[in-house]
Amino acid sequence: MRDCINCGLPVESDAAFCGNCGQAQIGSPLLSGSLALASAGVLPAYAREALSDTARRGELLSIIGLFLGVAATVAALFMPIVSLALASAGLVLSTIGRSKYKHSLSLIAVIISVIGLLAGISIWGYALSQSQSLSLAQGRISSTSQLVGISTPCYNVKIDSGLHSVSGNSNSCNFDASSGIEEFSVSAVNNPNISGANLNSVAQQVFSQAIPKSGGTYVSGQPGTFAGSQAYIVYANNAVQNTRGIFAMVLHQTYAHDNVFIVGRAIRTIHVPSFGPLEQDWQWK
Repeated sequence: MRDCINCGLPVESDAAFCGNCGQAQIGSPLLSGSLALASAGVLPAYAREALSDTARRGELLSIIGLFLGVAATVAALFMPIVSLALASAGLVLSTIGRSKYKHSLSLIAVIISVIGLLAGISIWGYALSQSQSLSLAQGRISSTSQLVGISTPCYNVKIDSGLHSVSGNSNSCNFDASSGIEEFSVSAVNNPNISGANLNSVAQQVFSQAIPKSGGTYVSGQPGTFAGSQAYIVYANNAVQNTRGIFAMVLHQTYAHDNVFIVGRAIRTIHVPSFGPLEQDWQWK
């Protein structure tokens, strides 16, 4: 028997703690043995369980982060916005797993999550640019653009304010307008030899010869209409200028005596262009 070093009451010689106050007894053989084991690298069961639990948390966070990173990389091909959310979550979890729990798998999870995040950003940006390019090819103007009216003796039309008229006057039915990426032109003539019966054959011959001479490639042509009038529609491209074009030979008798109109629109895009609002806002006189 010996006295407790804290409260002074008797305790057993080999007791690790006082039964009265709970004070650890430094000289206890059991306590000394535990300290010796700890210093030798052998931890008590409760300490080993705590370390094992910490390792499991780090492993779980790393596995979830890795899964989210892989899912984000795959989702980037189909749903870029979803990919950004998955990759961000994966990066957060795997970073916690690496910084707090030091799990070896967490580094791989961080790398995969970063790849998923970059893939999502890249593909989303590309899809957005293609959407804008398609809208432009189809003639849809942005909400910030304005339409300006063009009036000629043969027709009225509205064009995007970004297109600047470079020729034409109020006494002519011809005009050209262009911007840095787009050009729109109209030429009018009075040719009584062209009628509804031969419009298609004449237009096909004219365009198939004129387009190659201008450096372009004749792609296809077909009968159609333009602003409600009989027309022959042609598609072409110019690889050197990186443009695609749509052209129409339109038959319409106007009060100004012109009856044949060559309408063209060329634009820098990979998409098939259309006349869009240019045709929709066209009014014959």
